[in-house]
Amino acid sequence: MLRYGVMVPGTTLPRWQVEVLDALDAVEGVEPALLVVDGGDRPGRPSIGELWSGHLLAWTAFNRVSARRSTALTPIDCSERFANLPTMTVRPDVSGVWQEFPETALEELRDHGPDVFLRLGFGLLRGGVLDVAPLGVWSFHHDDERVIRGGPPCFWEMATGDPVTGVLLQRLTDRLDGGVPLARAAFATVPHSYRRNRDQAYLGAACLPAQVARRVLVDGPATVEGDPSGTNAPLSRPPSWRRLAKASGRFAIAGVQRQLDGILRADHWNVGVLDRPASSLLERPDLAEVSWFPVPSSPHRYVADPSGCRDGDGVVVLVEEFDHRDSHGTLSSFRLDSPDTADSVRGPVPMARFDVHSSYPALVRDDDTWWCIPETASAGEVRAHRFDPTTASLGDSFPLLEGSDLLDPTVFRWDGRWWLFGTDRSRGANEVLRAWWSDDLLGPWTPHRVDPLLVDVTAARPAGAPFVRDGTLYRPAQRCTPRYGAAVAIMRVDRLDPDGFAQTEVARVVPDRNGPCPHGVHTVWDCDGVTLVDGNRRSFSLPAARREILARLRRRGSSAAESAPHRT
Repeated sequence: MLRYGVMVPGTTLPRWQVEVLDALDAVEGVEPALLVVDGGDRPGRPSIGELWSGHLLAWTAFNRVSARRSTALTPIDCSERFANLPTMTVRPDVSGVWQEFPETALEELRDHGPDVFLRLGFGLLRGGVLDVAPLGVWSFHHDDERVIRGGPPCFWEMATGDPVTGVLLQRLTDRLDGGVPLARAAFATVPHSYRRNRDQAYLGAACLPAQVARRVLVDGPATVEGDPSGTNAPLSRPPSWRRLAKASGRFAIAGVQRQLDGILRADHWNVGVLDRPASSLLERPDLAEVSWFPVPSSPHRYVADPSGCRDGDGVVVLVEEFDHRDSHGTLSSFRLDSPDTADSVRGPVPMARFDVHSSYPALVRDDDTWWCIPETASAGEVRAHRFDPTTASLGDSFPLLEGSDLLDPTVFRWDGRWWLFGTDRSRGANEVLRAWWSDDLLGPWTPHRVDPLLVDVTAARPAGAPFVRDGTLYRPAQRCTPRYGAAVAIMRVDRLDPDGFAQTEVARVVPDRNGPCPHGVHTVWDCDGVTLVDGNRRSFSLPAARREILARLRRRGSSAAESAPHRT
């Protein structure tokens, strides 16, 4: 059992903190033990003169405007939630920017005996409170402390053009932003909206304390031990009005560019073959030697997400075939008579059209049976279909997971078990990696005990089947920044068992900027000595432009309707 105390400013909390507590309370073996309320003097709202003299007037106005429609910062009354929880009020001693708990308060905290405290209130803490619980005090830093210390949270990534916004959950020490790292999350920076960038980081990382709690329950207290962050990143502060004006101009330009890019440029993926195994990408992660398939005859169609298997002397390649005119992905097949080049390619031949969008037709072999496990997230399930390589056709199907909108489901065998990886569209399409294991490919499937495995836009979403070299497992992962499908990271899997997971990036496959697909790559599939890949070229498509414009008009209309005053 893991008992936690929570430090709060009061019984009304922003939504993101409520989601932190919801995620913790959903972990079996975790329960709240104590509510610690900040009883110190609340500073009054500064006057305009004070803000002006402190160079904070412009920032304060900007921050208040951006917070008005923030989902993460929406206040929620939690008084009923905390009604039966032991509560103590602490008035901390203040020394400069630091707060310390009086010894009498520390003794009372010890009497309640929580294993850990979660800091959701109070100021910068130091002193005895950091060690009053065996597992210390856990606290968020909503930036990557190795890059940005101080604050304001999630702002300077936008102002400096950093494509990744990080979040750290740390065990506090006496050094500012120098705690022991416990868990990290990474998100693609939203370059044009501070509200959206902050919201995605606050809400997307709300699962981190629950993730660490699961690790503690599995691996014990050593989970929260380790070396403090040795960051020497400069200490950031709220921007001056000049810096804010410059940043706001950058945000506006990014917003216009985003709108124009979404309308005027659409994805046109294609598939190719590299005449060497995927393991060779560990030393040579380049795509200059790829032999690309013929471009589809229609400018509105593309093929992507290749997987394949040998069939005699040739290779059967399954792909997603997408048409911008109906935005519906279907499954098709190619045949390569000579597997080392695309010159002998035949296809695409339609293979399956489901009622919902389908993509990523992942192939996996179990003894003598081939299975195709496509992505059909809109159907709320993961389903395996028997596959016949000779006829390139699907047969009987069996559900693997139901009630799950999993993206790019990838099944593979490792260390005597079957594994199923994928990202959760409802929790973070490109960030939240989930996993299940089974003794049999058709199940039943058991969730991994540390769920999610990670929250990381640079290393979560599957990008093809894992492969083994020299007894080590490697998994291709999509690096979805600065945009979806930007590159593929090859991750060395350092640990994978039902109770734990760890990986390290060892190579990065980027598009061939001088080739026909210079703008993206998001699949690397090892196929018995050759590697299937896809690549992206972004260019204009009238159907895609029309769809984007209509979607923007619908969103604008919906937003206007929600914000309009209600009349009775």
